[in-house]
Amino acid sequence: MDMECPELIKNDYPNSKIIICLRNPIERSYSAYLAQFRSNRTNLDFDDIIKIDANFSTGDEQKSLNLLTSNYFDPVSKYIEIFKRENVKIIFTEEFSESPLTILSDILLFLNIKQPFKKIDLQQKNKFKWPKNKLYKLILNNYLIRHRIISKIIPSFIRHFIFSKLTIMKKPKMKKESRIYLINKYSDDVKKLSNLLDITFPWKDFN
Repeated sequence: MDMECPELIKNDYPNSKIIICLRNPIERSYSAYLAQFRSNRTNLDFDDIIKIDANFSTGDEQKSLNLLTSNYFDPVSKYIEIFKRENVKIIFTEEFSESPLTILSDILLFLNIKQPFKKIDLQQKNKFKWPKNKLYKLILNNYLIRHRIISKIIPSFIRHFIFSKLTIMKKPKMKKESRIYLINKYSDDVKKLSNLLDITFPWKDFN
């Protein structure tokens, strides 16, 4: 996050209320990596990229590392410093996934908005998809092939059927060694943030 953002927002919208959604930093880093790998923005293994020394990385390697980094304390503390704690709402991805209506009601209360809905669509969108092979990965990330060629010559119901056979809906499992490495990497940052907010996070890796 650009650390200048809180001040820029404050200058233009001084009475803003800030909502920050936090996810287990390990899971966020891994999901960011999978998105990069799937879209051909990196060919490095997750186990290697998380161990890159930021002080010696450049170019695409540095960009990938920046997107994977999930340190929360500095940006969250900056927003609290600028907007004050009572104007900053912290929610967690894990709790939102389990109880979306409860979290949404809390958000509306925080914003002083009367609950405007009687029914809400909770169907998951943008479900995880992982190409089964390199050829489909190439097709998936090529706009010309997907939208200018395939979509013109193959009916949609056939495309969906073929694509369903070429994708995996379950995320590849992270290696235990990588999880341990990231627990050690993020534990101090999580502890500092927990003390700042005076709350316990719903992340079993750090409890």
